[in-house]
Amino acid sequence: MRPLSMLKKIAVGAISAGTTLLISACYGPAHPYGRRTPMRVVDPQGIGVRNIRVCYTAGDMEECQIARYGGIISLPSNAMLDKAKVSGLTVCGTDIDGPDNGTYLKTCQHFDPPRIPFLHITLRMDRPGRSNPNP
Repeated sequence: MRPLSMLKKIAVGAISAGTTLLISACYGPAHPYGRRTPMRVVDPQGIGVRNIRVCYTAGDMEECQIARYGGIISLPSNAMLDKAKVSGLTVCGTDIDGPDNGTYLKTCQHFDPPRIPFLHITLRMDRPGRSNPNP
């Protein structure tokens, strides 16, 4: 192997690695809250429930979504999470389709600012006639 060719390859590799490190150092992490896992809405047995209207409230902000198949809900926006760091976060679920997928009571969970689980929340919906398992 020729020494000049090998030097060129080493230089290109070093520049490529340096460029990647420089870009990551300048722009920081991809998401300020790390890897965001979806929230789930589940029944008392832990099975995902769809067609539950979930509303996040932090201070004077509110965002609502409908749970998809498997009870999957996206976490709130970054602005909502930033507000929740200061004022706390309340997550409420309301059954919107009646008895089609089972009947569930309105359920709310409140998280004080130091205890907000930014990466994962599970909202356990209860059926009528049972006590609510959420604090």
